[in-house]
Amino acid sequence: MSIESLEKMFQQTLALTRTTHNQDMVLVQPIGLQKQLAILEARYDSPKEAVLDKEKTLIAILLLESRGVPALTLRDWKYIAWGLSVHYSSRPQKLIFNTPLCNQILTHFEGVFSITVNRSIWWALLFSYFALEKSEKEKYPPSWVKLRNLLSNSFSRLYSETSKPRDWMLVLKEYPELLMESPTKKLAVQILTQKQDKLSLIRGNLNIAPSSWFFSDLIAEQLKYVSTLDDAGFKQNIDKILLLGQEHPAYLSQILQSLLDRYALSKMRQDIHESLKKIALETWGSPQFNNTASWALVKKETKEMVLQWFVRADLEAFFSLLQDDNNSDKRRLKYWMRFINQISYTRLVLGGTAFSSRGLNFVKFRNDNKGRFSRLTGGTHSNNAFIIRIGNYFIIEFSETGNACFIFRKSPVDLSGDSYKLAELKDYSYVEKISHSSNWESRLDQVLMGLGVYPNIR
Repeated sequence: MSIESLEKMFQQTLALTRTTHNQDMVLVQPIGLQKQLAILEARYDSPKEAVLDKEKTLIAILLLESRGVPALTLRDWKYIAWGLSVHYSSRPQKLIFNTPLCNQILTHFEGVFSITVNRSIWWALLFSYFALEKSEKEKYPPSWVKLRNLLSNSFSRLYSETSKPRDWMLVLKEYPELLMESPTKKLAVQILTQKQDKLSLIRGNLNIAPSSWFFSDLIAEQLKYVSTLDDAGFKQNIDKILLLGQEHPAYLSQILQSLLDRYALSKMRQDIHESLKKIALETWGSPQFNNTASWALVKKETKEMVLQWFVRADLEAFFSLLQDDNNSDKRRLKYWMRFINQISYTRLVLGGTAFSSRGLNFVKFRNDNKGRFSRLTGGTHSNNAFIIRIGNYFIIEFSETGNACFIFRKSPVDLSGDSYKLAELKDYSYVEKISHSSNWESRLDQVLMGLGVYPNIR
């Protein structure tokens, strides 16, 4: 018997004492009983509902299978409700996929709930409803659909029979669609458009596991929604969805694929989106390597867009942040930006200062480019190198003045190396060597055109 029932019986008994002839009688407040009620409520009826006990649940399932429905007690039924979507390594499938037996169980609950709804059992069934994973839910097992309908149809009775609705009941009252065919459509938009943290409230109160289908549905709905927005609205929501993806890394590749492909269709495609760039690098690796299979998830033009982001960022970093005496080399930056669409690979090789500096700019650069730079040894601490690939040629520039530009038919170093010596990057096997003196741009243009390399056509 629930606390609500005890409290209701107490109030009814108290009302019976107020007969017509003693209606005005003042009764002493039952302070002792009220204290005991508070103790009982705290002990047995806490807003924190029960949680899964896998061992006891398995015992109840085995009892059901061996002796049938009539052998189960009320306590057994509670464990069965918890166990519908629990996976046991010793069993071939979850109980909810045993359609005949599960339908028999749910039909039993339908009959019980038509009279009164046991909150503990209903809560356990709700757990089973959310416990399916994405791949399982996508099959829409008939018993799971029947479970959803049972919860949806019985919630009103449960709510009306509860004198003090729990927080999770209030959540379901506000979002009844969570128990319907499109459970996350409304919520997906609200999370993106409202400042209030609805998602934490829902997943906490409803005890939704990170592996639940709920999150895959929610993310799919959010991606569908933002893809229909204009460029400004889409850009405004990127970081919010990426944050959810980082909290649920199983869906991060799906999120990156959708956001990057949509970004590539926008007018902003040439503008580097730092969050997308950084998380894509951390999750998929550099798009400059053809053996990174994850980049095959996006369209060819999307990969080219991100590749240009890295090239542009590397060019700007090398000719500003990493320059000798911190003087921006605008001439060389402007020169190599003319070839940006043809540059398929870049690698920064950092001297001692840039490699170890605790300056905020250097620390941020290294954190944002993990795995994309090497160490330069054998030279001054302030010197850095920049390896560029255009077509079949490798070009190496240095940040310190007095160093020429070297052009090679093949890279003089293993591009996966962690450290290179200065002498290796100035190997005698170079095709051409151009010093940065006088009108060096014209001389370098002539050399590159002789090798079949021309600036971008604007």
